[in-house]
Amino acid sequence: MFDKASALSGAVPPTRTIQPTGTGIMFFSNVAFDKATDTLYLAGSAQYQDVLAIIGNASTASGSVTPNHRYAVASGSRGFTIDTQRKLLYGLGSTIGVFVFDLTALQEMVGANPTINQAVRVMAIPALNVMTGLSIDQARDRLYIAGTGKLGVIDSASTTSGNAANQSFNIPAHSATFDPSNDRLYVGAANSAYIINNASALKSGSTLPATVVVGNNPQINYFVGGFAFP
Repeated sequence: MFDKASALSGAVPPTRTIQPTGTGIMFFSNVAFDKATDTLYLAGSAQYQDVLAIIGNASTASGSVTPNHRYAVASGSRGFTIDTQRKLLYGLGSTIGVFVFDLTALQEMVGANPTINQAVRVMAIPALNVMTGLSIDQARDRLYIAGTGKLGVIDSASTTSGNAANQSFNIPAHSATFDPSNDRLYVGAANSAYIINNASALKSGSTLPATVVVGNNPQINYFVGGFAFP
C-alpha cells in the first residue's frame, strides 16, 4: 500500500503491506478494491484450484491478515471483476469463456480438501478465445472484455449465458478497467493505453480514440496490465 501515490516517484517503499494468511494461494494475480465498503478482493492460484480471498477494513489492514472469507473457485486467477450490486463475480480461467459465480452462494474453504465452487453460468465468446482482462459497469450491467487483440462488450451481463452476443472492436486490448465516476474505459495494450470516453455509448461502428502512449522505449515491450483511480 502506497499513501499519497499521486506524488510518488522513483524507488519508494510501501507505506504498509498486507500478507493474507491461510489462503493456500501460491501467487496473487489479481486485486480489486471496493471503496464503498472498504473491501479488498484478491485472487490467485492454489495447488488444485483458484482462490478468492476477501479482506474487510482494507484501508487499515496491515501485516499478516486473516481474510474474512476464503473461497475455492473453479476459475478466476487469470482475471476477475466484481459486481457488488448483484453479488456476482466474473472470472477468467484457463478455458474459453467467462465464468459467473454467485457470491451469496459460495462455500467457505474448510480443511485440506475444500469444496471447489462452480460457476452458476458460463459465457462462451469464440471471438475472444484468449481473454486477459475484464471489467464491469455495474450501473448499466455491461461487461468489457479484453482478449485476442480485441475489445468485447456484453450487455445484460448478469443474465447472459452460453454463446454470448457481443460487440467486438479491433483494438489491441490486454486489460480493461471501467471508471464509473466518468463513464470512461481504460484499455491497456502493448506499450500503450486507450482512453474511451462515454464508454456506455460504445457500439459497433463507433470511432475509437487515438492511442495514448505511456512508454516509448523501443527496447522495452510490456503490456499495461491495469489501472486504478483515486
